[in-house]
Amino acid sequence: MREVTRIPVCAKCLREPQPLAAEFFCVSCRTPFLNAFPLDAAGRCALCRAGLRGFDAAYCFGSYEGTLRELIHLYKYTRIQTLSRPLADFLAAALPLEERFDFVTPVPLHWRKQWQRGFNQSELLARAISRQRSIPFMRTLGRTRFCLLYTSRCV
Repeated sequence: MREVTRIPVCAKCLREPQPLAAEFFCVSCRTPFLNAFPLDAAGRCALCRAGLRGFDAAYCFGSYEGTLRELIHLYKYTRIQTLSRPLADFLAAALPLEERFDFVTPVPLHWRKQWQRGFNQSELLARAISRQRSIPFMRTLGRTRFCLLYTSRCV
């Protein structure tokens, strides 16, 4: 018989994170902003003005603070893989229903990080979103360097 793994977080905490109520979006990449300050007169963000974006649009569920931040930290750093489902639900809710997507792809971890964590959290999220929204899942990215957490040093 297969053991059922429970989420070690109460239902109230899983209901607490709220969607980002952004009023401003970059006209090019759709990145949300809480105010118009980062946008130029044409409505473009700094990355788009500099030509540094390699994607069509960006979507996010909420601000990286409070309970949402704590849930993400539990998921990433304490190996609570069962949080992938509720976190994927948050992300899926941020995707516009009328938008068509070619595929969902995870950001790969360096092999050392994956070995330390025991799983790739972004792959579990990508697979869950792929299933929920019937979007193909594809591994399209590769990691070439190991970057130290909270620094810009890569080796």
